[in-house]
Amino acid sequence: MKRYLLIFAMLLGAVCSWGQVTGISSTDKWILIQNKDNVKVFRNYKMCDGKQMVFLKIENGTAKRVTVSWKSQFQISGLKIPADKNFSLTVEANSTLSGDCSKEVLSLNPYLYVSVVEEGKCDYVIQDLNIVIL
Repeated sequence: MKRYLLIFAMLLGAVCSWGQVTGISSTDKWILIQNKDNVKVFRNYKMCDGKQMVFLKIENGTAKRVTVSWKSQFQISGLKIPADKNFSLTVEANSTLSGDCSKEVLSLNPYLYVSVVEEGKCDYVIQDLNIVIL
């Protein structure tokens, strides 16, 4: 019985480390990357048509419509690499916009800028978050 448990544990470990090596997340988790003036910006790494993408979500917790803008970057070991895709979106009061495979407006192909995307090693970050109340 111990032998079977050991084999199962080794297989489980191999599967978990494979997900980490490739940077593919098996969960659907949104990571908060900025919070300013009750507006939150999140990111998520997901597969879309066989490619790993960066998807973004904006939560406007204010009672006013806002325009949210920022500059995109990737952070690798403390070094920031700028991406030439900047975002500017209008979000209605107390609402959320989120990207997926059908919404290119809130997605980014990271491989145009870096060779690997993996949480904790090469993460998407934003700079100069600007919020304008309309």
